[in-house]
Amino acid sequence: MVKKVTKLLILTFLLGISSLVFAQVETSKTTDSLNQKSDLDAPDVIVISDSDLENETESQEISSLLTASKDVFISTAGYTFSSARFKIRGYQSAYTNVFINGVNVDDRESGGAFWSNWGGLNDATRNQEIFSGINIANFGFGSIGGATNINMRASSYRKTIKATYSLANRNYRNRLMVIASTGETKKGFSAAAMFSKRWAKEGYVEGTFYDSYAYFVTLEQRINKKHSLGFVAFGSPTRRGKAGMITEEAAMLSGSEYYNPYWGYQNGEKRNASISNYHQPRFILSWYFDINEKSKLQVNAAYLFGRGGSTALNWAYGNDPRPDYYRNMPSYYDPSDPDYDYYYQGWTTDEDFRQLNWDYFYMANSTKLQTVTHSGGVYDENTGTVIGGETVTGKFSKYIVEERRTDVSQIDFSATYNNVFTDQIKFTAGADASYYTGDNFKVVNDLLGGDYFLDVDKFAEGEEADEILYYQNDLYNINNVVRKGDIFGYRYLSQVNKHNAFAQADFNFSKVDFYVGARLSNTIFWRDGMMKKGTFPNDSYGKSAESKFLDYAVKTGITYKINGRNYFDFNLMNMTMAPTFRSSFLSVRSRNTLVSDLRSQDISGFDVSYKLRHPRVKGNISYYLTDFSHGTWSRSFYHEDLNNFVNYQMTGVGQLHQGVELGVEGEIVTGLTATAVGTWNNFMYNSKANATISIDNDASVISDREVYLQG
Repeated sequence: MVKKVTKLLILTFLLGISSLVFAQVETSKTTDSLNQKSDLDAPDVIVISDSDLENETESQEISSLLTASKDVFISTAGYTFSSARFKIRGYQSAYTNVFINGVNVDDRESGGAFWSNWGGLNDATRNQEIFSGINIANFGFGSIGGATNINMRASSYRKTIKATYSLANRNYRNRLMVIASTGETKKGFSAAAMFSKRWAKEGYVEGTFYDSYAYFVTLEQRINKKHSLGFVAFGSPTRRGKAGMITEEAAMLSGSEYYNPYWGYQNGEKRNASISNYHQPRFILSWYFDINEKSKLQVNAAYLFGRGGSTALNWAYGNDPRPDYYRNMPSYYDPSDPDYDYYYQGWTTDEDFRQLNWDYFYMANSTKLQTVTHSGGVYDENTGTVIGGETVTGKFSKYIVEERRTDVSQIDFSATYNNVFTDQIKFTAGADASYYTGDNFKVVNDLLGGDYFLDVDKFAEGEEADEILYYQNDLYNINNVVRKGDIFGYRYLSQVNKHNAFAQADFNFSKVDFYVGARLSNTIFWRDGMMKKGTFPNDSYGKSAESKFLDYAVKTGITYKINGRNYFDFNLMNMTMAPTFRSSFLSVRSRNTLVSDLRSQDISGFDVSYKLRHPRVKGNISYYLTDFSHGTWSRSFYHEDLNNFVNYQMTGVGQLHQGVELGVEGEIVTGLTATAVGTWNNFMYNSKANATISIDNDASVISDREVYLQG
C-alpha cells in the first residue's frame, strides 16, 4: 500500500512541476541576480542580512535550506548514540552511500562502507558533505538513508602543520596524528599529507590489543584556469585483538561484563586467538574541468586492493575447546550432576579455567604422530582412482589457528557533471562503473607445535561409503597436507560488476524549492569456485550462473519557505536494490547454488519535516515512513545435532520503518549552547517470508517453508 501511494504521489508531483516551473521562471526573469558567481563554488553557509531578518515579507527572496549543513538530530544522534550501536531510522549501512572525492566506496559484497579503511585520518577526512535521508546532493544520487562525500581534494586544505597526541582508555590508549598541507602555491600546486599511529598493549577489554597505522597523500596541479589534475592515496593497516560476545551466564560466573573468551596465557603472556588484520589502500586519480563559469565536470579513476582477514581456532577432532562453549558451562548440566560443580567451581575460582588453554593445544599436537597417504593426488573421474600423491608422516595438529581471508581488487570509473542554468535551476548528472573481485579463502596461521594439518571436511566424514572422496575439500588435491601459509578449506572468487547513471535537477524560487531525480543501475555478480569439493563435485568448481539485476530509483522533494526562519520540507523516494552477493548463495563457501526466488528489493518512503533556523535557535521535527519489500536475509551457524553448518536464507522479507525525530540546539548565552535530541521509532515485519534451510555438505534442502514474521 505504501509503495502504491508513494508512486502515485511522485507521479502527481512530477505532472504538476511544469506549470510551477513556467510560472516561477517568468517571475524570476524580472529579478536581478545578486551574485553572478556560480553557486557551485558557494560554501555550505546560509547568509542572511539584517534587513532580511527585520523585513520578512511575502515578496522577498528567502534563503534555501542547505541540506549539506549538519542536521541537529543527525549530527548529534549519529555521534552521541553510536556507543549504543544506534542506527538512524533503523537502516543498515547498505542503505546509505559513502563517497570519497566523488567515488563510491561502499563494499561491493555487503553493500555497506568500511570506515576503518581510512580510520585514524581524522584531520584528513573532516571536509564532509552529509545529506541525510531522502535528499539531493551534487556528487551522487544517494540512497534512502542519504549520502556522504568526504572531500580529499588537495586544494581544499589550507596551509598548515598540525600534530596531535591523545590518550584514551577504549579500543586504543594512544593516538598520534601529524598533518601538513601547502595550500595552493602561485604555480597552482597543492599538496597535503598525513600520518597517524594508534596503539594499545591492551584495551579496556582484557586480552585485546590495538596496532594501527594510517597514511594519506593528496596532490593537485592546476594546469590552467579550466583544468586541474588530482591524486589521492590513503590506507589504514590495522591489527587488533578482538573481544567475543558473551552470554549473561558467562558474565555472571566470570564476575565481569567485559569478560573475553578469546584469549589465554602462553608463556606468561596473554594471547588472543581472534585477531583482525586489514590493509586495503585506495588510489584516486581525478580530472577537474571548469567548462565555464556555471558548469563543471569531474572524472575519476580509482583502484582498491589489499588484504582482509581474521584469525580463529580450528580443530580436527574432539569437542569445541573454547571456554564458553555451551557444554563447558554449568548450565548445560543438572545441578545434581558432579560435572555441574566441576564447571561451576572452575568458572568462579580459576581464571585459567575460563580462558583458552594454549599449553594444552601444544601438548595435544606434539603427541599425535600420523601418516597420510595419497597426499596431493588427483581424483581421476574416468578410472575412479587417485593418481599421484605422496606419503607424509609427522605430528598431526589437532588444533590450529586459521585466518579467514578476503583479499580484494576493484577498479572504478566515474564522472559527474554540474551545471547552474540560472540562479534558480541547477542540474547534476553522473555515471559510474566498478569491477570488483574478492578472493575468499582460508590459510594456516599457526600449527601450534604440529607438523601439518589435513585439509578435509571433518563434517562430511563417515557420511558416504566412498568416504575418502566425499570428505575431500578439493578433488584436484586429495588429502592435502597443509602447513603455515597454505590455503585450505575453501577458495572462491566473488565477482561483482556495477554500472549506474543518474540525473537530477534542483529548482530554487522565492517561496518554494523542489527537486527531481532518477537513477538506473545494472548489477551482475557470480561465484567462481577454485576448489572441487567431494560433496558437490558438479556444483563447486568453476563459474556459477550470472545473476543480473536492472534497478531504478526516482525521488522528488519540495520545501515551502514560510519566511527566512521557518520551513516545511517533504521528500519522496521509490527505488529497487539488487540483493548483495553474500546473501544470494545457499552456501557460498561450498557451492554455486543460488537462493531461489532471488530478486531486487523494493523500497519506498517519504519524510515530512518542520525546520526552524533562528540566529539563536535551530531545530527540526520530522516524521518518516519507509517500506521495504522482497528483502533477502541470510545467516549461517553450526548445528550440534546435525554436526554441520546450517544455512538459513529468507526471501520475500518485508519491513516497515516509521518514526519521529526531534533535534533542537539553542545558544543560552554567548559561548554556551544546549542541544536536545530524541526519537521514537517503530520497526515491524509487515509480511510473511519464505525460508530455505540447507546444510553445507548436502545438496538436499532440509526445509522450505513459510515464516510467519508479519507483525
